[in-house]
Amino acid sequence: MWVAACRRYKFIADFAEDVLRERFLLMAPDLTVEHFEAFVRGKALWHPELADLKESTIQKLRTNLFLMMREANFLTARGLIIPTVLSTRVRNELVKRESSDIRLLPTREAS
Repeated sequence: MWVAACRRYKFIADFAEDVLRERFLLMAPDLTVEHFEAFVRGKALWHPELADLKESTIQKLRTNLFLMMREANFLTARGLIIPTVLSTRVRNELVKRESSDIRLLPTREAS
């Protein structure tokens, strides 16, 4: 479901690749609200519509995104990143796309 959400919403895909996976690969063990806020501020430089969002909308985005990551078993309740272990079958499906969907997951698998 996580990959499907990333395929549908570029914002989620960008967060998954630029923040979640990047922090995992850098061996930074946690993912916090501050990381999300920094991501949104950075994206707002290129997407002015993000700067126009109400704080309540940004908070709802953040809450839902962190909930999705916990339900996908990528984050603990304390915000620690949980590595994803892929079966060969799942990995083979994820790499079929031009831009491999492995890039959206906290794993050391090559994308």
